[in-house]
Amino acid sequence: FGKDRLHVERLQGHESLMAPFRYELDLKSEDRALNFSSIVGKPMTVEFQMSPGETRYLSGIVSRFRQGGTDSRFTYYWAELRPWLWLLTLTKDCRIFQNQTIPQILTTIFTDFGFTDFRNELKGRYEVHEYCVQYQETAFEYVSRLMEEVGMFYFFRHYADRHELVLADDMDAHPPCPGPSVVTYRGGRRGRREDSVISHCTLEEQVTPGGFVTDDFHFETPSTNLLVRIPGNDAKRQWYEYPGGFTATSSGEMLARRRLEAVERPGRMLRGQGMCRGFVAGHRFSIQGHDRKDLNGAYVLSHLSLNATQ
Repeated sequence: FGKDRLHVERLQGHESLMAPFRYELDLKSEDRALNFSSIVGKPMTVEFQMSPGETRYLSGIVSRFRQGGTDSRFTYYWAELRPWLWLLTLTKDCRIFQNQTIPQILTTIFTDFGFTDFRNELKGRYEVHEYCVQYQETAFEYVSRLMEEVGMFYFFRHYADRHELVLADDMDAHPPCPGPSVVTYRGGRRGRREDSVISHCTLEEQVTPGGFVTDDFHFETPSTNLLVRIPGNDAKRQWYEYPGGFTATSSGEMLARRRLEAVERPGRMLRGQGMCRGFVAGHRFSIQGHDRKDLNGAYVLSHLSLNATQ
């Protein structure tokens, strides 16, 4: 529908690690009758100007589009952006996948729906499943369940013409945020708003499980001990799961470590507010300048709410 046909007045939305993003755009155009069929279901990209010569993109599929009021010059519109992964919530099926690993099943489903904008950055070794069933689930529910079972996660990268789903299972997969990789804390200081600055933040710690234990049984090797125990910060607070869903101890250890990371994650959380145009969920950044020295350091963005106007 043309690069200059729509102008962004406001953008707000939310994105998270391991969840489809959702953004709302307030738009205006001199065209009083835009063709909805050329917009709904089509890709749209918003550009953020950061430092001179550097641009951040937010790309998605227009899942909803609405026409509003009109003044002497402009007609006002509203759009909702979602990732292509969200389109899998609009399907439902029963399927059987045989002799495939979880990453192979994900690839099969994505490509069956015609989606190729995903990247495999998995480092773990995954067992072959003789029989894996999708039953009366949306494709999104099914792939989400499979990823959660084996400790995989995903986030998105945005480009000028597309967005990309990144599949990962290791902390090293988190890329740095676009723009400055270090932001500065300047709490309680008044003055003009600066980019890459955190103006408010709170640090929270809480008690979590202190270890993870899992076990399983395989009828073909009944004498094999599959018990796996991964210690955490307190052996008295162990998290036990049975069956673990594995047939080899090495696979059980990998799953148990990821489960422990998941239950320990809420143990230390930083919440903040500021003007950081480069922040993207699933990406990492560092803070400097806080009076509490152990608060300064590296973090991964798990949740992000964004508001922008022009």
